[in-house]
Amino acid sequence: MQFAGGAYAFFALCCALGAGMIARQRGMSFWIWFSVGLVLPVLGNVAAFLARNENDEARRLCPTCQTVTVAYAAQCMKCGTELEYPSEDAILPSVNELRRMRAAGEV
Repeated sequence: MQFAGGAYAFFALCCALGAGMIARQRGMSFWIWFSVGLVLPVLGNVAAFLARNENDEARRLCPTCQTVTVAYAAQCMKCGTELEYPSEDAILPSVNELRRMRAAGEV
């Protein structure tokens, strides 16, 4: 039973890496989800998999600093400008839509 603590630490580290990699593929922070996966080994992986895919969210430009942000953001993270929900013509395609368009040769 000497290795029980080491086995759990190895298992938790593997789950943390898994949660971080799942989150990174879905457009979220690796380190935040790594921490969640480390604290909650199996549940962190499930939560990272079930979380919203940020790469599927529509984007828009901040009118003040021209930073690209998600369309549902209420405030620009760079300059702090309060943002109204954009009109249909101001919405940019999501990251995954741009990847599909590039693969199809449309961009």
